[in-house]
Amino acid sequence: MEFYNRNYSERDVKRIILFIIFLLIVTSGRASSSKIPDEIDKVVIKAMDQGMIPGLSLALIDGTSVAYKNYGVSQKGGNVRITSETLFEIGSCTKSFTALAVMKLTMEKKIDLDQYVSTYIPWLRFKFNGNPYEVTLRQFLQHTSGLGKETLALIPASTDEKALEQLVRKFENYELKFQPGERFEYASINYDILGFLVQCISGENFGDYLKNQIFYPLQMTSTQFGIPGTFNMAKGHKPGFFKAKEFLAPEYRGNWPSGYVISNTEDMVKFLGATIVTGWTGIDSLITFTGDFSYTNTFEDRYAYGWKVHAKKDFFFIPG
Repeated sequence: MEFYNRNYSERDVKRIILFIIFLLIVTSGRASSSKIPDEIDKVVIKAMDQGMIPGLSLALIDGTSVAYKNYGVSQKGGNVRITSETLFEIGSCTKSFTALAVMKLTMEKKIDLDQYVSTYIPWLRFKFNGNPYEVTLRQFLQHTSGLGKETLALIPASTDEKALEQLVRKFENYELKFQPGERFEYASINYDILGFLVQCISGENFGDYLKNQIFYPLQMTSTQFGIPGTFNMAKGHKPGFFKAKEFLAPEYRGNWPSGYVISNTEDMVKFLGATIVTGWTGIDSLITFTGDFSYTNTFEDRYAYGWKVHAKKDFFFIPG
């Protein structure tokens, strides 16, 4: 993630920490003369205490320099320190990878963001006010498709290899909550549908596509997709009664394109460095070729294909 040369206000610092805590951005471990600004370090420590966070690791990429720091342990009550190789489940930050896959296919002229999804998946059509209605790929990317957050309850726990297709088929002729393009409403199903689209267009399993077209080219050798193993993994935690409790995420294989990438410091800095700083494979499209920035949520941020963009368009981050 790139922060522009600027003085960090309290609001900026809070946004940075929100990004860090949920994305669990970590560093490559390379030597750097940069350091984490004291005001950010203090807020991280305070946020860890308030949020009962056992450990996290962060990287701050400012132009060509990287500042980094690791905090805490990988498990509540444990003594294994967080390192640059510690693996984390990055949750909904997975959506930035799914968006990148879609943009890659777009740049290869295999899909058009302004075409209806039914152009590529003929049976996937919707209804609005009881009438047939179409949704574009761009609207799924921006969470303006008409599918609401309540659709999360329709995603079943499943380990079936065909779970993604089975989930998407549930939305054939589905009644939309609002007219596509009318407004923003975050819903993970948008990115599950996009993951299935990538699978259909590429002819590869979605996880294999990520590995072959994104992880390998970026030399993200530790990054995984799916259910985590046990080696070098940070334990998931959630707030409990006066203390953090371990949390084992259930397996929703149909929801993998929205939340099941596993990565570490070294790999995520490669991802951020390549996608934001150097513009690998035209990744600048994720930030600048976002179409309509007018859709805002209650935090006044625009959703730009897996990223949120501050209303002034000078600050962007991935929420988890």
